[in-house]
Amino acid sequence: MDLSILRYSNVWEDLELLYGGLQIEDTDNILSITSSGDNVLGLLLKKPNSITAIDLSPTQNHLLELKIAAIKELEHEEFLNILGINDCSDRMKLFSKIESSLSPEACSFWRENFTLIELGIVFQGKLEKHFFKLVEEIKRQNWDAKIEKFLHLSDIKEQEQEFKRVFNEDFAKFFENLFCAESLSKGRDEEKYKYVTIDDTGKQFFQRFRNCCCSCPAQENFYLHWLLLRKYIHDLPHYLRQENFDILKKQIHKVKVVTAELNEFLKKQSKNSISKANLSNLFEYLSLEQTNDIFMELSRVMSPGGISAHWNLFVERTFPKDLTLFKRMPKSKELFEKDRIGWAYGDFHLVEYLS
Repeated sequence: MDLSILRYSNVWEDLELLYGGLQIEDTDNILSITSSGDNVLGLLLKKPNSITAIDLSPTQNHLLELKIAAIKELEHEEFLNILGINDCSDRMKLFSKIESSLSPEACSFWRENFTLIELGIVFQGKLEKHFFKLVEEIKRQNWDAKIEKFLHLSDIKEQEQEFKRVFNEDFAKFFENLFCAESLSKGRDEEKYKYVTIDDTGKQFFQRFRNCCCSCPAQENFYLHWLLLRKYIHDLPHYLRQENFDILKKQIHKVKVVTAELNEFLKKQSKNSISKANLSNLFEYLSLEQTNDIFMELSRVMSPGGISAHWNLFVERTFPKDLTLFKRMPKSKELFEKDRIGWAYGDFHLVEYLS
């Protein structure tokens, strides 16, 4: 995969599942996949002892560094401006305020790719550009007014009644085509479908989309607002909210950013040095052997009673079934039923490390 491009400019994993599953305390040392950094910053709001953000992609880490520097140096409104949440005509001026807080590598990257910032970084991920084809079709078909009305609903029964009328057959057909493996691999990478054996992922995604729209209050689901309208109409993600900005400023020194392959990183860590881990949907893209190797390293590095969280899309991956070092926590299913991005995922795992 080309690690030089920006793959994700937003995290498409529900932070509330991490809050409910990991139960962060002030003594926790957290390991988290970086992705776009949103959930790293979301976990930081719980005031842990430390967070190590790790990603194989230097570009994704450069994005998190940009967010960290902006939190340190800017006011809240300026933070929203430089990321693209708000319209802004002079993001270069804002960048000049934060560049001294960036690493030389990140600073060089953003100077060479300043167009990404200028156009609004939250819109510029490869995956987001693919997702936003749905927004373009919604506008082209003049579906946006009725969809926005649906997204203001908070009653599940009403959402169930309205779903078929709002998301008609034409919408379903476009959605399924956009999310079929052949199409979605262009928004992600063909390599990420190496272990997927399901033929019609588009239909699977739409079925999950229906379930999500009919099980979670639409008004509260800002992930759904962003997917369908490319704007937030009720709430912002936690790390963007004004009431959380001062907390981030005070806690931001606790984040360490690491560019490395996860297993190689884990081999260098001391025993029982990590208590909680957000592993994103990492295992979806790995072989069973690679997955087992990582869990074996985690069994050494995680403290007794430590918890990791990860999602599966279409490939079932979790800890080695024949070992008693691990236990899937019953809360996994309960939390997954409330997943506001359940349209994207097939399962959610909370793993407890027993020894």
